[in-house]
Amino acid sequence: MPVVHLLSASRIGTVKDCLKVNGMQRTFLVHVPPGLAVKAKPPLVIAMHPFTGTGQGMEQLTGFSALADSEGFIVAYPDGRQWVWNANPANPSSILGSPADDVALFPRSSTT
Repeated sequence: MPVVHLLSASRIGTVKDCLKVNGMQRTFLVHVPPGLAVKAKPPLVIAMHPFTGTGQGMEQLTGFSALADSEGFIVAYPDGRQWVWNANPANPSSILGSPADDVALFPRSSTT
């Protein structure tokens, strides 16, 4: 999830979006607080839902969007493929179909 992609002017508030990762369509919600400056390099918090959950449910459960508004960070709520995360790349699992590469979905952390 490139942060620049998340910071367009049309993305104020919570919006649903998708990215293609290794040929798979991946969906997520992203919340960008009003007035957040792109040049400020705001932190990105990724809130992963529990088993059989959704990004939308995680937004409601955590209240992170309101916290992001007051503290000035972006929060993304990705959807696990088929409501699960592929937690073991050495032994991938999936409820239906091929497992997703969840590691590729998330950005590498950076100190710059």
